[in-house]
Amino acid sequence: MVRGFFQPDLFLDYIRYFVLSEADGDALIKKIACYHQFHGVREAVRVTLIASATEEGARVKEERATYGPDIVPGSRKAGVFWHTQGSGKSLSMCCYAGKLLQQPEMNNPTLVVVTARNDLDGQLYQQFCAAKDLLRQTPEQAESREQLREMLGARQSGGIIFTTIQKFSLESQESDHPVLCTRSNVVVITDEAHRSQYGTKAKLVDVKDRTTKEVIGKKYVFGYAKHMRDALPGASFIGFTGTPIEQADANTLETFGGYVSIYDIEDAKEDKATVPIYYESRLAKLDINRAEIDALNKDVEEVIEDEEDVSGAGIDQEQVGGAGEAGRGEGTRGGDCRRSGGALRDADERAGREGDDRGDVAGHLREPLRRDYQASAAVGGIKTAERQRLES
Repeated sequence: MVRGFFQPDLFLDYIRYFVLSEADGDALIKKIACYHQFHGVREAVRVTLIASATEEGARVKEERATYGPDIVPGSRKAGVFWHTQGSGKSLSMCCYAGKLLQQPEMNNPTLVVVTARNDLDGQLYQQFCAAKDLLRQTPEQAESREQLREMLGARQSGGIIFTTIQKFSLESQESDHPVLCTRSNVVVITDEAHRSQYGTKAKLVDVKDRTTKEVIGKKYVFGYAKHMRDALPGASFIGFTGTPIEQADANTLETFGGYVSIYDIEDAKEDKATVPIYYESRLAKLDINRAEIDALNKDVEEVIEDEEDVSGAGIDQEQVGGAGEAGRGEGTRGGDCRRSGGALRDADERAGREGDDRGDVAGHLREPLRRDYQASAAVGGIKTAERQRLES
C-alpha cells in the first residue's frame, strides 16, 4: 500500500487527476478512483502519448505494459481499456481525459468522445460536464451531422466534443467523407468499443429504385467507422469496453490495439465489487420441423382473420349489456377471448392427432395461446364451460 500509493509521484498524481467533485443540488459529492482505474488510466495515457506521436516527436520507446504486443510509435492505436461492466468506466474516462489534456506532449489536444446511442451520449456528456473542474473546460455536444462537421473543421486546438458515430454518415451526393481535421493531437475516445466500430471494409449491396423498389444495380458501401477515420486521418483511437470481441469480421484488438488495462469479472469478484454468477450448463435438444411451423402459422392466421372479421362486424351487437365506450370495450374483450380460444382449440386438436414432431411443434404454440386466452377471459369476465375445460 505504501509503495504502491504513497510514493510521492503516484500520490501527487492521484490527488491531481483522480479526485472529482460534483454538485448534487446543494450538496457537494467527492468521487475518487479505485486502484484499477488509477493504474489503468495512467497506462492508457502513457500508451496514447506513444500512439499519437509523430516520427519526429517519438521520444518514448519503452515496452508496452503487461498486456498486448509492443506498441509502435505513431500507430494511432492507443489500445483497449477493458474494464468489466459496473467497474466505473465513465469515471475512468473522465480521469483519462483530465490527465491527457494536461500532457505537454499532446500540445493541447482535441478529444472526440464517440458512442453508438443517444442515451449513452447524453449520460456520458453529463458525467463529463460534472467533472469540468478536472477537465478545465466545458465539453460540447454535437446535435447534428452538420454541427459536428463545423465543430471539428473550425477547431484549431483543445476541446472535448461528444457525438454519436452515426453523425459521421455521408450526405446524399458524397461517396467519401470529407477530411475535417488532419492534426495528430486528436484522440477519439470510444465508449462501448465493441459496437459499430468495425465497418471499415466495403460491402456490396443492391441499389433499388425509390419508386418501384426494384434492384437496378450494385454498389460498395462502408460503415460509420470508415467514415470517421476518413474525417480524422491523423487521430489516435482508444476503446473503452467491458466486452471486447474477437471475430473474423469484428476484432476489438485489431481495431484499437492491444490491452492497456484489464479488470475483468474475476478481478471484480475478488474485490467483492461483483457477486459471483452461477449457472448450470445444459444442451437443449431441438428438433424443429420448419414446414410444420409454417403450416401452423398459416392455420393460426386464418383463424385470427376469421375471428377479426366476425368481431369487427359484430361490435355493435356486443353493446347489448352496456352503452358507450364501456360496452364497446367489453365487446372487444369478448372478441379477443374467443379468438384466443379458437386458436388454442386448433393447437390442441393438432397436438392430439399428429405424431411426435408435429405434436411437439403444436405444443409450443399452445402455452402462449393459453395465456392469451386466460388474460382475455379474465378481463372480459367470461365464465364458460369451454374455458374451465381449457384451464384444467
